[in-house]
Amino acid sequence: MHPILRILFVIVVAILGNLAFQILFAVMLPAAVPALLTYFAALGCAILAARFAWVKTASPLSGVLAYILVGAVGTGAVGFAIGFFGPMIVVPESNQGPLLGILYTGPLGFVLGAIGGGIYGLTRGRR
Repeated sequence: MHPILRILFVIVVAILGNLAFQILFAVMLPAAVPALLTYFAALGCAILAARFAWVKTASPLSGVLAYILVGAVGTGAVGFAIGFFGPMIVVPESNQGPLLGILYTGPLGFVLGAIGGGIYGLTRGRR
């Protein structure tokens, strides 16, 4: 993987992982647990996820399935983030804004990324 794309991918994994783990810990842990503790726990989990992404993207991709997986996860994560956080920024009083990312842009980005990764993997294999 190109070094700049690798760095950007790991940054996206770290940011989205931190947000996801903060939400997960806020829902799962009792209210008596201090918010600062849940933040640092989420930060630690996000760092582990980013390290995992860094290690897994170190070796060159092999096979069409690897291109499909990377395209699907990368594009799906970006589509989900845009659809989830975009409506909250544009129309903060809307209570159904995040559903756009959960129901539409996330899955659509996942499918389109898988198709694009598959096409890229097939055309790269013919060279």
